[in-house]
Amino acid sequence: MGKKMSMVALDKYEKRLSVDVRVFVKYEKRADAAGISVAAAMNAVLDDEVANDPWTREDEQRARAIIDANFEKRETKKAKKGIR
Repeated sequence: MGKKMSMVALDKYEKRLSVDVRVFVKYEKRADAAGISVAAAMNAVLDDEVANDPWTREDEQRARAIIDANFEKRETKKAKKGIR
């Protein structure tokens, strides 16, 4: 058994969502033209959409909680696999 595992970056939140297939196909084309992944293309639009929203102390606390939970998940996965 190898010691490599794919893990989401600690400062990312993995969210599964359903997208209309027509929208997905358009994003595939957009991403291909830009030489980036579909996820990166979608994230750019999401980032732009919330760019002017205020960032509050509560938002910072929520973000910290997500990062901490991601770290705990990562450590649990590593322990199960025997990775230090």
